[in-house]
Amino acid sequence: MIWLDRLAWSTILRRLESYCRRNTNVRHCFIRHSTASGPQNFWVSDYDLVFFVQAASFQEVNKRAASIRRDLKKAIVLDAIVLPASPAAYRLCASHYPLRSLYPMSSWRRIYGEPIPIPATPSVPLPLDHAPESFLYSYLTPVLKGKMRRHFAQATLMQRKLEREHLQFGRPIPSAYPSELYEVVAHNIRFWDQFYRGLSFPPQQEPVVVRPTRRQSHLAFASQWAKADLPAVARRGVDSVWVYPSSHQDHKPHLLVNLKPAASREECRTAIRALLKMFRGLEFDLLLGTQASMRGRLRGLSRVALFEPWLCKAFGHCLYGDRNAAQEIQEPLFQELQQKLREFFLYLSYRTFSGGWYPYSLYRLCFTLDHLFKSRELVVDSEDLAVVYGRDFLQEFQFDGWERNKHVLDAWKNLHALSLF
Repeated sequence: MIWLDRLAWSTILRRLESYCRRNTNVRHCFIRHSTASGPQNFWVSDYDLVFFVQAASFQEVNKRAASIRRDLKKAIVLDAIVLPASPAAYRLCASHYPLRSLYPMSSWRRIYGEPIPIPATPSVPLPLDHAPESFLYSYLTPVLKGKMRRHFAQATLMQRKLEREHLQFGRPIPSAYPSELYEVVAHNIRFWDQFYRGLSFPPQQEPVVVRPTRRQSHLAFASQWAKADLPAVARRGVDSVWVYPSSHQDHKPHLLVNLKPAASREECRTAIRALLKMFRGLEFDLLLGTQASMRGRLRGLSRVALFEPWLCKAFGHCLYGDRNAAQEIQEPLFQELQQKLREFFLYLSYRTFSGGWYPYSLYRLCFTLDHLFKSRELVVDSEDLAVVYGRDFLQEFQFDGWERNKHVLDAWKNLHALSLF
């Protein structure tokens, strides 16, 4: 398969260069090995394409991106990252591109465009630039929940992802990888448990006051648990089960299942299926791991886990297991949180802002973090933020119409000095 991989790569590079020469809106095109979380293309190794295009707004970026993706679907390219060719976008990619410690921008291969200076920015050590367990959460758990169809070459692609994880973190390459779905889940959980146990975090020295929230998203889960309870056979591989609010979705909390590090394939399968059956009909994001990985993940390794350590410690509800486990979570330093916010903004720039519709939660998040940085108080409810900021803050019933996207971008720019234009 090596010769096929090389042939596919050389063909892709030639076609991309030719395409960029014909598309007058493209200023630069880069290719890099992918950290993509889900299976992509069966015939070639995973890769990311990054296009920098001439655009003066995210509306224009959206049009350019739609055109590029439509054209590339005719080839063997499945997706691409599209950003404006602005100095701010280049700077943010060079310094805050997700997972830059693994694939810094200075190592990307330039396919098209004039040479541009890319400083070899020293990669910041974890946890600032790492999105942990991405394959587990964006492919495995959606398949387990029935929200995503299994890839036709699932076994081969899962082995590719597992091998990539071992290579990224310098682990010995196993002689063989599991290929059955629940075997991969058990393997992945053990892998990340060992990873998190090897990390140490500087403690947060500044105390944060967490204002009570009106959200009671755990009540439906507690009610279901009381009615059904988890069978003894399904508890064998489980340490604890938690529900805690999401920082992005008011009515879709996280269901956190902490399995034992030595849980077998069968124990994982029995526990996960029993819990999915118990909570059928409820909306939630399923998070799988161990108690060690829970503490590490919520400490802030994921770029989207901004203030979730405080949410879980203050409002997390333990359905089963050690109720004191969440108190062992360490909050991130504020300097880390500010850096993670910049990285999250870059991620939103090519995954959300160019899509044409911005959720209210991103607007509220800007004010929550602004108040947290200024006052060391976490306020998550819109009603309380309206009291703090007065007329400067819009509640959800006021957040409608064609100006909603402008309100979101203005909040990021005015409160956190983040803008690509």
